[in-house]
Amino acid sequence: MSKVSTTKKYQFQVLQFISIIENTFNDSGYIWEKQGNEFYIEGNSGGFHNTPKLTVTIVADENGCDVNYQGKITGMGPLQKGPLVKFVNEIIDLIENSLENIAVSEDYNEKQNNTETSGEVDIETKLEKFKSMLDKGLITEEEYQAKKEELLAL
Repeated sequence: MSKVSTTKKYQFQVLQFISIIENTFNDSGYIWEKQGNEFYIEGNSGGFHNTPKLTVTIVADENGCDVNYQGKITGMGPLQKGPLVKFVNEIIDLIENSLENIAVSEDYNEKQNNTETSGEVDIETKLEKFKSMLDKGLITEEEYQAKKEELLAL
């Protein structure tokens, strides 16, 4: 029997991470099962008689979660270690690509929200500036109203 084990830290909360993994595996074509905070995934045999299996265990951490990947395959130990390592790395890459896509998407949404808020603040600042100019007699009421309509796109 060959075994491979590695632990990685992620900045996601456990329930969020579990949801991400479920969505990832639903779209992956792998045979998988979930029990609590553990996932069991089967790979393809790669020409060997036995199928590699991976257990992914998720444990809460103060900064997110620790995820332990434990792969194993029974049979001719040393001969199957290469395909087992490849399978474990495929699953890790699959999960990390999903996490990266989510992080990019969240970053994009945050930037969009900041841009919208920034635009609103910018309009408000400009209106205040034009109102101040009106109050000081630097522009006419008509000029102020025209600028106001232009900024508010009325």
